[in-house]
Amino acid sequence: MKTTNPIAALFGRSPFGPTQEHMRLVQSAVVQLPALVEALGTADVSDITSRQDAIRAPVPQASALAREIRLHLPRSLFMPVDRRDLLELLDRQEWIGREVRAIADLPLQHAMRLPTELHTALLNLTRSATATCQQATAIVDEIDELIETGFRGPEATRVETMIQTLDRLAGETDAQVPALARALFAPIDDAGQGDALPPATPPLTHQLVRALSALANRAARIGDHLLPLIAR
Repeated sequence: MKTTNPIAALFGRSPFGPTQEHMRLVQSAVVQLPALVEALGTADVSDITSRQDAIRAPVPQASALAREIRLHLPRSLFMPVDRRDLLELLDRQEWIGREVRAIADLPLQHAMRLPTELHTALLNLTRSATATCQQATAIVDEIDELIETGFRGPEATRVETMIQTLDRLAGETDAQVPALARALFAPIDDAGQGDALPPATPPLTHQLVRALSALANRAARIGDHLLPLIAR
């Protein structure tokens, strides 16, 4: 009986197909981050836990696919991209998966009672980081077209513009971090006025802020990796 290897089938259609699918799986976890941060505003422990579980769910599947790609990626690909470049792209995508998993593993059930203004700023940061990752996913989805055009012409120009947008989104995400971090710890200095946060909240929320910034930076590195391929 003839058997079909799903990974081989993907490679049969496109050498980049499985890598694109991996990025989509990672993004399916990232896209749920705003809902998690919204749940922090309700202080509903059950909802927070449920959101974290939903974020974790696609990550093992993405990791398993990455492992299969490394095992089955052909040693010789007749295309204008070195095998090492494809594996490096996969590495960068996996870092995004690790970052989003790290966010899901934070004990955020203890990060309660954020003031409305601070919670809104955190939600804006989360949406910005998510949009950055979505832009990186859109760029990865363009790889087939880049290959067809030999990384030249209007398609290459379009992807270069997409990478510029990716860099801008990552920069906008980073720009939100300092003010948010200062605001997060400011109530501690005003404890005598009765508006201090619970002790666990500032450090846990600060970890979340740093992880969201790292997530956006990881996404930007996908553009950093692909841009030299276009310029060759």
